[in-house]
Amino acid sequence: MMRVKNKNIFLIAIIALLFLAACGPSLAERKRMADANHKLGLKYYSEGNIQLAYVEFQKAIETYSEDRDSYYMLGIVNNNMGKLDEAVKMYKKALSIDPNFSDARTNLGVVYSSQKKWDEAIEEFKKAISNPKYQYPQSAHYNLGLVY
Repeated sequence: MMRVKNKNIFLIAIIALLFLAACGPSLAERKRMADANHKLGLKYYSEGNIQLAYVEFQKAIETYSEDRDSYYMLGIVNNNMGKLDEAVKMYKKALSIDPNFSDARTNLGVVYSSQKKWDEAIEEFKKAISNPKYQYPQSAHYNLGLVY
């Protein structure tokens, strides 16, 4: 009798969890909300309000964890705040979402250069340059020249 009762309670708990999960925002809604946070973060960043920009980019990735552009901007913000290890993490996360994101790759190389991790910097710049769709390969070429 006790096993049947426990089984029923477990079944009810599973159904309740599924119901609650279904009540959350849809993927499209989460993307829309993250996009709004990202745009607000860009506004704050362009105004020089780094702290508020940081908060908005954080909200964006909490809402939608695959928001590569917000990870990228968190890399920029952390770099500006001198938090180089955190900047590396953010750029790497953006690249894990989109390995062809050459802007993030170039910025990662710049951070590695700041950390005097020359081999890692060279590798990132070369990868960025090798992307035929990269709009600004001159940036990676320039930074590669500085490393040499």
